[in-house]
Amino acid sequence: MGSQSVRFVGLPPPVLTALLAGELAAARELVGVELGELFVSDAAKWLWDFRLRQLASDPAAAAWIVRAVVAEPRGEVIGYAGFHGPPDEQGMVEVGYTVDPAYRRRGFATAILGALLERAAGEPGVQVVRASISPENVASLATVAKYGFVQVGDQWDDEDGLELLFERPAGFTLAQVEEIHERLGSASTPAAYLGALRAVGVWSSDSYLADGRTTYFGADGLAVTTEPAHEVFEVAATSDQVAVVELLEQVAAGGVSYVDMSRGLAELGVEKWTFDTEALTITYYDRAGRALLAEQV
Repeated sequence: MGSQSVRFVGLPPPVLTALLAGELAAARELVGVELGELFVSDAAKWLWDFRLRQLASDPAAAAWIVRAVVAEPRGEVIGYAGFHGPPDEQGMVEVGYTVDPAYRRRGFATAILGALLERAAGEPGVQVVRASISPENVASLATVAKYGFVQVGDQWDDEDGLELLFERPAGFTLAQVEEIHERLGSASTPAAYLGALRAVGVWSSDSYLADGRTTYFGADGLAVTTEPAHEVFEVAATSDQVAVVELLEQVAAGGVSYVDMSRGLAELGVEKWTFDTEALTITYYDRAGRALLAEQV
């Protein structure tokens, strides 16, 4: 999701200690990246103190907690992020991230959260990912919504005040789905495409012809949705099943772009198509929800 790419760089205790003391140059030398003034702000120092005390009581937390975030390929440090600690008894981890104000509104928060979710998805002990967000933080609320988080409650934090609690299953991420789509999402490889989606936990998907949005569904209500893929097309009120079959045959033969296919199907009254990764089927529906065509792949 999004076009930004990030990597994480660990902040071991000597780096956190230097940052807590305001020794930015020493911390930069220790960690090997150009940490910014954000890392010696009052809010950051509070976090470094908290994490150092956490590590003193639970050294195993080092594998999970805060890291510097580096934007690729330019190598700029754009913030810090991590989990609050290892998974608890229920397999829950909580994410936290801060983007340097100079780099906000560029898609970095989305990239950071996606990277954290990929880490969580690869950990057998993680079942649920949580995020706690101020109700006034509109940008973060929008970011977690992109990744299928749902509100499960709220809490009062002594430092941050009222926070809304959001959770989602640890399953697949949109970045994983988009990588599979880039690699296998052509008309010539539908079975391999659906098999790869199933392997990461996608059970089904709905793709809408009006704007190219796709929602992918998994276990325990997990659902993530892409951004629109093209301009808005009006879906015809009546459908033409024969013409739909003919257009899909042209797509299978090659030479029809995704956008042209979407436009053509919308004009023929197709509102969406649905993948079932277990049954290996693709079903096309009209605006009334009637199945026009079901194909086995």
